[in-house]
Amino acid sequence: MTAYLAYLPDAPDIEALEIDGAVFAMDSRVLLIETGLTRSRLYHALKRQLPGGAALLVAPLADAPKFKGMADGALKAARSLF
Repeated sequence: MTAYLAYLPDAPDIEALEIDGAVFAMDSRVLLIETGLTRSRLYHALKRQLPGGAALLVAPLADAPKFKGMADGALKAARSLF
């Protein structure tokens, strides 16, 4: 399993996305995802669900990220992956 951070600024509703793995919405545009998929497969699975031309970033995480102002429980969710 690998942890990823996904940034989807143009997603109409990230809660409605179908993702293979554990997902935590850190805010309305940022997802913390733990999955067995490769980065490429996760990226393309998300891309297929977004409107054409929508921005998308998927990055693997080697450690819990530093952040501020995210949803309640975001720190606990991030720390549980490492």
